[in-house]
Amino acid sequence: KFPDDLEAKAFLALQMYRNVKAKKNYATIEKLIANILAKNPLHPCHHYRIHLWDYKDPKRAVPSIGQCGQASPSIAHMWHMPGHILSRLKRYHDATWQQEASARVDHANMMRDRVMPDEIHNFAHNNEWLTRNLDYAGRVHHAVTMAKNMIELPRLPRVKDDGTWTIATRSSHVYGRRHLHGLLANYELWDEILALKDTHYLRPGNSAADKAKHWRLVSSAHFNTGKINEGNTILVLMEKLLTKQRDGKTKAGEAAAAKANTEKKKESDVRKAKSAAERNYNTAITALERGIAEAKMHRAFQAGNKEEAKANFAKAGSFRNDRKAVIQLRLGNTAEAIKLAESAVKSGAEQARPLAAQAYILHAAGKPAEAKAAIEHLRRIAPQLDLDTECFARLAPLAKSLNLPADWRQAQPAAKDMGLRPDLDSLGPFRWEPSAAPSWTLPDRNNKEFSLASLRGKPVLLIFYLGMGCLHCMEQLNKFDPVADRFSRQGISIFAVSSDTVAGLKDTFI
Repeated sequence: KFPDDLEAKAFLALQMYRNVKAKKNYATIEKLIANILAKNPLHPCHHYRIHLWDYKDPKRAVPSIGQCGQASPSIAHMWHMPGHILSRLKRYHDATWQQEASARVDHANMMRDRVMPDEIHNFAHNNEWLTRNLDYAGRVHHAVTMAKNMIELPRLPRVKDDGTWTIATRSSHVYGRRHLHGLLANYELWDEILALKDTHYLRPGNSAADKAKHWRLVSSAHFNTGKINEGNTILVLMEKLLTKQRDGKTKAGEAAAAKANTEKKKESDVRKAKSAAERNYNTAITALERGIAEAKMHRAFQAGNKEEAKANFAKAGSFRNDRKAVIQLRLGNTAEAIKLAESAVKSGAEQARPLAAQAYILHAAGKPAEAKAAIEHLRRIAPQLDLDTECFARLAPLAKSLNLPADWRQAQPAAKDMGLRPDLDSLGPFRWEPSAAPSWTLPDRNNKEFSLASLRGKPVLLIFYLGMGCLHCMEQLNKFDPVADRFSRQGISIFAVSSDTVAGLKDTFI
């Protein structure tokens, strides 16, 4: 009825895309969107076009990647969606820009409006994808910073009626822990691991599997930095825990089988019961066996014992192919190293770390033409990779042989399909930070002045209450009183701020 109404056309395009019962007519929807954009090039229906072609044919959405964010610059998701297309096209350098723009807009809005990070839909999704793409682009330091910031964010637990709670598996915290561990291990950031090993960034949970994962990382770092005694100390802990887990598995299996036999169950059900009881121990046992093997492999390399290193490498498992390739080179298996590096580049197409491993191995193998092709490819796709990271720093001899400068990275011209990019700092900060509490000075129950400024930099829990006349307030205070020591042991001070008189404060304290 209203052919000139662009909003009507936009809503029609959206509804046609979202209609799950009808077979999507992609060409018709695209025609509608193109018609809108012909009249208003910055209409936010760029967002619809990106969703339309995201899984179908990403190249068809390229005309919108440079316009989507600019169409609605204060909406983080509008900067994020072009990152979908760029990631699918393996343009990781450009994808990181889009996802960083999204993160910065979200951070600015949250810090302004005092919204908790994971309360925003897709916030964790964007930032974990940003961290992943920073990794793929070789921007290791930024990736580590973002992963650590995700761990630092306030956690929003799911609390049950019985008081128990969990953190969602797709929360910023869980994503951050996973990515940080992967970055530290895959880039072999040994010094960083030792600096973080006792902090909340890496401190393990109570499960045996968590401890195994942590000890594998830390013991490997000790051996690779020449701290042999410290590495051996952790190896002893891992082996003791492995013995304990194996014993626990045996006892649990025997107890389950005995119970099933007592209940006169058939033999197949007895085996199932035994297997189910043992299963709880399998993850930790595998993690410990592999962790011990990797630690011993690094120790053997330090001692110059290639045979022992080789034997433990075979047991360690769970290495990415680019790491496997470099280890095989160290073991003297050059042909296998080249083969694994090629496989890593194929499975991690257009990613910086596999290409760097391939270039390094080909140069060491005396294949100058192939090594040159690999490093030139790397220079094209990763103009901002971190040269000081060992993964890339070890390419210096290859770069020198090609008469490249010490900073052999290659500046990349701005992509013509990315639109007019604003300065990222103008969109918001790279990391989320909590708002500073307003400063105040108030009399305590002894009528002495107390200032919040005296606690700056320390964790504080503030409880605001009306006064002793408020029954709900007193109920809350009396809930905290028995656990105040537990908070104190964690270094958290508790203060209650009231609108009561000093005399009322004394009565409340009693």
